[in-house]
Amino acid sequence: MRRLDLLPSGPFFPTASELRRAAECVAPWALGLPEAEDAPSEWAESGRRLHFGAELVMQGQGAIETLSRVLSDNDPDADKIEAMLRHVSELGEKDIACAKPGNAPFLVEQGIKWRPGVLEDDAALCERQPGERLRGWFSGTVDLAYVRHDGVLVIADWKFGPREHVTGEPAKDSCQGFFLALAFCTALGITGSSDAVVVARFERRMVTEEGIEVDAHNITWGELCAWRDVLDGLARRITSAVDAVPKLSAACGHCKAKDECPAWDQLNGTVADAIVADRKSTR
Repeated sequence: MRRLDLLPSGPFFPTASELRRAAECVAPWALGLPEAEDAPSEWAESGRRLHFGAELVMQGQGAIETLSRVLSDNDPDADKIEAMLRHVSELGEKDIACAKPGNAPFLVEQGIKWRPGVLEDDAALCERQPGERLRGWFSGTVDLAYVRHDGVLVIADWKFGPREHVTGEPAKDSCQGFFLALAFCTALGITGSSDAVVVARFERRMVTEEGIEVDAHNITWGELCAWRDVLDGLARRITSAVDAVPKLSAACGHCKAKDECPAWDQLNGTVADAIVADRKSTR
């Protein structure tokens, strides 16, 4: 009797940070195109340390302990950590009546997965590595999530980039923010009685040495349901590979599959042919 190997079935789905790119072109996920690894950078390492510092801050560590574990002496990131400590202290006093840093209502660096269902959607908290994709599930990791005293879910995303104010995606247009709001609302059973009811709030908390600027968007139940339908359609496109032919778009600039993409191979071939033809014509 021949043994049948039980292999994982179905394609990997985009992570929260990849959703805007996937909306432009589903080829990397639907076709499983090989991808290049990100090159290490000094800024990436600084970002990791700052996110770790933010995690310690929200877990209730004291300022001295936090800084000593995360930063070295005279580290320029110390001012950003101290700004977060001040921000969280004020937050606990005025924004959350039922929770303080370190208590259960705070979810810090928490992974979550979500997928559309026939009768009802599925969502669950999970462990995931940064950038990790899951088969058949949209997934992401939230920097900070909690339910406000008025029942509204708050999704906070710490931003440390020096040009976030200029180049960052506004909160009202953030695919990542809408996904995390949808996934956590589904997991926590948060719904609205009508389309106009605000059920979630996404905040881009931009951290500088001087302090924190918050760019926020209140998400209504109607917006969340509309976003759910968008993801349902995206999931169908990926699993069926319909309209999965690679195409050049604005998403190409951040695509890791560009080196193995048929669309770019075709473009490179066309450019090469044009150069050869131009050289022949000038002889």
